[in-house]
Amino acid sequence: MFNPIHGVASLVRRYHPTAKIFVDAMSSFGGVEFKAPDVCDVLVTSANKCIQGVPGFSLVVAKRSLLEECRGWSPSYTLDIVSQNDGLDKSGQFGNTPPVQAIMAFHQALLEHSAEGGVAVRAARYRANNDFIANAMTELGFRLFLDRSKASFGHIITAYHAPSKAEYKNWDFMTFYNELKKGGFVIYPGKASAADTFRIGSLGDIHLADCEALMEEVRIVLKRMDVNLKK
Repeated sequence: MFNPIHGVASLVRRYHPTAKIFVDAMSSFGGVEFKAPDVCDVLVTSANKCIQGVPGFSLVVAKRSLLEECRGWSPSYTLDIVSQNDGLDKSGQFGNTPPVQAIMAFHQALLEHSAEGGVAVRAARYRANNDFIANAMTELGFRLFLDRSKASFGHIITAYHAPSKAEYKNWDFMTFYNELKKGGFVIYPGKASAADTFRIGSLGDIHLADCEALMEEVRIVLKRMDVNLKK
């Protein structure tokens, strides 16, 4: 689900011009087209997800002037971004032992991101992945959780209603999940809301051939489970 960040930012800046806007871009930075200064004052994200690095450290994008306004506010040493930035300015070093392997992977991921064509091209690939999977899943009888015609329907991670066990007695999500895993595909086992859903991601070093292989495995697993969602 995409949040309407441009609309929210416009309203905040119109009615609360002194307010600061913080955006959690964990699952969008690098894979969704937007310019941080247009929508927020502070952006937080990580080295993995759409950047396609590895987990290991977080990133904060903010103006130095805003950081200076926050000096002394941090309740802990670990979360004191101002102090960390001071150390980088003075010595170019982290305050503690840095996650070298994650930083090196992040550097390589940025080079690959640029070589692919930047945000627009990566977003187009993710969108093509998502469209293919969503089309194939609905053809099999799965129902999308969000309205595909709305702007909130994103191309990073898509939720599907889990079939009703009362209607499809052989359906069992954990069996579905584990059988896909045995076939080499891991989907999101957790729910994004109180609704009975599961999610499939379109991000990462994934291409249409991978999506085709995934959907073939989904068909095989459903047949093995004796679940026909078209009935």
